[in-house]
Amino acid sequence: IPKGELDFDASIVGAHVVPRLSTELDSVRFDIRAVADGAPGKRPTVVFTVEDKYGRRINAAEMTQLTLILAGPASDYTQYWSEDARQAQASASGEYAWTFQTALPETASGTYSVTIQGGVDRTLLAGTAKQRVARDRGVNKTYFFSVDGSPAAPRREVVSMAKCRNCHGSFTFHGESRNTIDNCVTCHNPTGVSTRYNQSIDFRMLLHRIHTGKSLKMTFNFGPTHPYNEVVYPGDLANCGGCHVNNSERLPVRAGLQPVRDVGGYLNPVGPASAACLSCHSSKEAASHALANTSELGEACASCHGSGKTYSVEQVHSR
Repeated sequence: IPKGELDFDASIVGAHVVPRLSTELDSVRFDIRAVADGAPGKRPTVVFTVEDKYGRRINAAEMTQLTLILAGPASDYTQYWSEDARQAQASASGEYAWTFQTALPETASGTYSVTIQGGVDRTLLAGTAKQRVARDRGVNKTYFFSVDGSPAAPRREVVSMAKCRNCHGSFTFHGESRNTIDNCVTCHNPTGVSTRYNQSIDFRMLLHRIHTGKSLKMTFNFGPTHPYNEVVYPGDLANCGGCHVNNSERLPVRAGLQPVRDVGGYLNPVGPASAACLSCHSSKEAASHALANTSELGEACASCHGSGKTYSVEQVHSR
């Protein structure tokens, strides 16, 4: 039959239920209420809640994973610290408090963020022939806070989760715990590299190279289980709006973005604008072009490729 009464039954719908999307799960839900002592040299205290879909508090100590990630600066992340928060102190009101063992740098300024991730492994349909364990992971929550009294400024929005889900449906990685862009970019920042596979894991370079895998002029993989040079993008690669929002693919990029460590590329480090372009246009000639237009003053990309120019990004990517 098309649909039965239970997940995982013999109906067409039931037989194709993805365990982590089962209606039998209690659905872990996070919220971050406040951050105290978020100042240079201090150890921030995060106040948060963990509940199920019925509003019942989940015991943090009994969770499979509960991680808080402190990162900054949000203008362009360069550092992050991850701590297990399952021993967070509980209050009678249902809130938890966790004080980071790591102190913010004495030189910290601007906006930093705290992200919460994790969940519970649950046994579904216990005692039946369909018994199985599912990962019940909460949607990540990110809280931005100022460390120096300036207005808190969330990280720029370049792509959106809604556009990711247009192709990917449900979007999770790393044990299904990391499932929002605001979380991904804390680790996948301009300084991030995989020393094991000699590759940049910067978010723009990683995503561009994965989605252009088959057409890359370079080897790009993370071992035999992740041979990204075999990936064929099913859409139109000229359609930057398939992922980007608010014309964020256009030049010039905002001031203050960090150079990218591209240990597997032709240029290392590479400027923030060139990093975006060279992760798709991956030939040595393209890298040479970018290098010839970069000096101690910065990148000159926008001179020819900026909005309104003859070879603007929107013009050369027009469809």
